[in-house]
Amino acid sequence: MLFAVTAPALGAILLISSSNIWLTRIQAMESWSIPVFLILTVFFVGLSLIPTHASSLISGMLFGLIEGPIYALFAVVAASYFAFQLMSFIIKDSAYDALLKRPSAAEIHAELLAKNGFKAILLIALIRLSPIMPFAGTNLLLAASKVKTSYFLNGSFLGLAPRVILVAMAGAGLAELDLSKSSNIWLALVGGISTLVLIFLIGKVVKKVYFNNNSKSYSQSS
Repeated sequence: MLFAVTAPALGAILLISSSNIWLTRIQAMESWSIPVFLILTVFFVGLSLIPTHASSLISGMLFGLIEGPIYALFAVVAASYFAFQLMSFIIKDSAYDALLKRPSAAEIHAELLAKNGFKAILLIALIRLSPIMPFAGTNLLLAASKVKTSYFLNGSFLGLAPRVILVAMAGAGLAELDLSKSSNIWLALVGGISTLVLIFLIGKVVKKVYFNNNSKSYSQSS
C-alpha cells in the first residue's frame, strides 16, 4: 500500500524531468505512437509508477482533443484491470480470509460489494471519483476484497471517465508536460460530492448491519 501510494508521485517527477527526451520520440513514431502509448500506460500506471493524470495529459498532447480522451480512458481502465489482476495474484485469499473471520465486517463487505451488482458498481464508481482514495490504493483495496471483475471494470470505467476525459482534453492544448494543468474546479466539486455520497452509503450499510446484529443478540438473550 505504501509503494502504491508514494511511487506515482516519484514517477511524475521523473516523467516531467525527462519529457524532452521521450515525448518527441513517441510523437515521431506516427502510427506506432498509439500502441506504444497504450502499452507503456498499462505497464507504468498499472504498476503504480506514474499517476493517471500524467498519462491522460500525455494522451491529449499526443492525440488531440478528440482521440486523446478516448485512448486515455481505454489505457487507464486497462491499467486498472492489469493492476487488479496483479494485486489479486499477489494477495491471493489472505486478506479476504481475514475479513471473513469477523462476521460484522464480512456482512458489511457482502452488503457493499457482493449482494447487489448495481450497488457494488455505484460504490466503486464513487471511490474512483473521490480524491480520498488514490488510483493504486483503490486497485489494491478492491483486489483484496475479491470484487467481481465485471463490477470492477464497470465501476472503474464510470468513475474514471470524468477525470480522465477532462484531463486529456486539457492536455490537448499543451506544448509541454505540465501536471498542474490536470486540476479542475468541476472535478474537485464532483469529487467532493462523491465523497459525501460514499460516506453516506457506507455509513448507512454499517448502521444497518450493526442494528441487525444487535437485534439478533437481544433476541437470543431474551
